[in-house]
Amino acid sequence: MVSKDDGRQVLWPIYFDPAVPRKGGRRVPSEWAVPGIDVKMIAEVAEALGLHPSIEEDARHPRETVPRGRVLVDHVQEKTRTIRIIAKRLRTGKY
Repeated sequence: MVSKDDGRQVLWPIYFDPAVPRKGGRRVPSEWAVPGIDVKMIAEVAEALGLHPSIEEDARHPRETVPRGRVLVDHVQEKTRTIRIIAKRLRTGKY
């Protein structure tokens, strides 16, 4: 399990999925959510931001039944801020 002490943050695709309600795990506003989001897209943006992403393909978010993977990134700021920056870049396509 990854912790803050490891210097890494976990980013799940569910955080950016417009089909998931806030209560279901989405962490960005619906207008920032990206249809068809996957770990490779998240990792690409994180790499462009210099967050040294690593993908764990077989990981499953506790609220999901099918594994979609997760992305581990460097902990350089609070998680909410990291999620919002990545969401904006995903939405605009500016990696």
